[in-house]
Amino acid sequence: MTNSALAFVSTQVYVGMGYYVLGAVAAFDAVPVMPQKQAALLGLAPWKVFLRVTLPLSRLGLAVALSIAWVRAIGEFGAVVVTRVLPFRNAGSTSGSTCRASGCPLFMPLLVVFLAVALPLPWLVHVLAQRQRRS
Repeated sequence: MTNSALAFVSTQVYVGMGYYVLGAVAAFDAVPVMPQKQAALLGLAPWKVFLRVTLPLSRLGLAVALSIAWVRAIGEFGAVVVTRVLPFRNAGSTSGSTCRASGCPLFMPLLVVFLAVALPLPWLVHVLAQRQRRS
């Protein structure tokens, strides 16, 4: 699995997961308890309370958590390089020739897609937060 797109994606998910979980916990903790209790008193099942009350009220925090995790994963590109280069003979070298020999061009299109999404994501979350604050 060390020489595939799956390795690249798995590494990015692994690197960013902790940041997302911390942000998601904070987003769910910020949801007021009273609307959840009122929905439960009105007869909604716990999973419906989560889907209809908790999730919509925490969606902005979850988006921020995703943005932070995504940008952190992109910033941790070195982990992907290590994953891709270690199986090869010149694993200790960080020269460009090692990267070319190990197939770095194979995962560059994935990096371009990640960067194209990651760079505007924090700005988009900020715009959504400002829009929600005004309404």
